[in-house]
Amino acid sequence: MIFELLELTHQTMTPENITKQRQFFINTNGPVLAYCASGTRCSVIWALGEAASGTDVNYILDKTSAAGYNLSGLEFCDAKFI
Repeated sequence: MIFELLELTHQTMTPENITKQRQFFINTNGPVLAYCASGTRCSVIWALGEAASGTDVNYILDKTSAAGYNLSGLEFCDAKFI
């Protein structure tokens, strides 16, 4: 088991931190547990990382909705962070 710390606030939701969090998922063999107080920041950073890597936005919104998070108001852009 490996523990990685990524202290995330609304102010630090930067392309660099989105990339760093995405790399945690890419470079790990096995499940990843990402957590924050309510789960919203974790959901948002995951969604932005997925969008930046080309994942379909509808897929992202379906996954987050199934987990109980409505991110339909989140603006996804075409910028590629990775």
